[in-house]
Amino acid sequence: MKIVFLEIMPYPYFIGGGKTHIDNLASHLIKKGYQVYVISSRSKEKILDYPKGINVINVGLNHRKFSGKIFAYLYRIIFEIFFVIGAIIKLKKIKPDIVNAQSLITTSLPCSLSNTPFVATVHGIFKHGFKKIWELKNKKTISRFSFFYEYIERYNIKKCRAVICLGKNAFDYYKDHNKNCFIIPNGINTNVFHDKKLKRTENLIFVGRFTEQKGILNLVNAMNDLKDKKLILVGDGDLKEKILEIIKNKKNIEYLGVKNQEEIAVLFNETRFHVMPSEFEGLPISLLESMACGCIPITTDVGESGSVIKHGINGFLMKNNKPEDIIKALKTAERENLDAISENCIRIIKEKYDWNMLTEKFIEIYDNFKRN
Repeated sequence: MKIVFLEIMPYPYFIGGGKTHIDNLASHLIKKGYQVYVISSRSKEKILDYPKGINVINVGLNHRKFSGKIFAYLYRIIFEIFFVIGAIIKLKKIKPDIVNAQSLITTSLPCSLSNTPFVATVHGIFKHGFKKIWELKNKKTISRFSFFYEYIERYNIKKCRAVICLGKNAFDYYKDHNKNCFIIPNGINTNVFHDKKLKRTENLIFVGRFTEQKGILNLVNAMNDLKDKKLILVGDGDLKEKILEIIKNKKNIEYLGVKNQEEIAVLFNETRFHVMPSEFEGLPISLLESMACGCIPITTDVGESGSVIKHGINGFLMKNNKPEDIIKALKTAERENLDAISENCIRIIKEKYDWNMLTEKFIEIYDNFKRN
């Protein structure tokens, strides 16, 4: 069977849960004998590692960060048009049995317009996330353009053979628009992320993109009142330079840059708390990875995080992500039996979020909705 993943972000150049999702699922499919392609946009960024056996095809124009200026608006429109055209040409050449688009907006359009059979994996609810991210960037004018993408989403969801949601929140939202709606959560590579029985410090760690969405500035500011704690930062993103400027004289915050999966797994095994004060999420893979290593999550109750974490049992949920909320959550956590909570984290990942098990669920959907 030929399976194509469609991703408008430039694979394998971008850092984030979307790339990790494709890496893990594709590698398991390849081991089972499937032909796997990824069609994505181009990039001038440094190419990142990806599993052997994936046929990567980059189409259209180079991806650029969207600044919100007039030129950026025009470039973004042209960029998306060229992606759609380029992807359609490649799909007609490959003739896949099924496509797994990584969103229901522009990413799915090449399939809808070319009548190529596809399913869509939605990494959160688009309508909520789009508006939120531009409001955080103080660009509310841009957020008003979400209606345009909502039209695209409604068009694509009618053409889509099935919608794969990461959890109940997205499922409840999309099930009224497509009767073939399923829940398959993100999974992780438990061969890499597991309890390594290392000596654990009481440090905090943040792993993710340095963006407004992830609430990293609030976490950094919270460290002003957590002098007895050390925060380790791992990742990259638009706010990197601003973060580095803020922390350059802070002795209790250390920036380690971008790390590979093996290095991150060790850090999670050496650290007590993984703090994720996100504004919105789907189901963050780094949340699952840290839990697999016994690193206890402290996260805002957004997206599907609440479907994974039971407060005080296998992690801690915050209603808000302001610095004072982060501090309060940490103080609450420290009063609990942390070793028991750590063991609960490890157990739930083994039971529900191992890719070896989840891949079979994707295959069942691909088989049911592939090209006739």
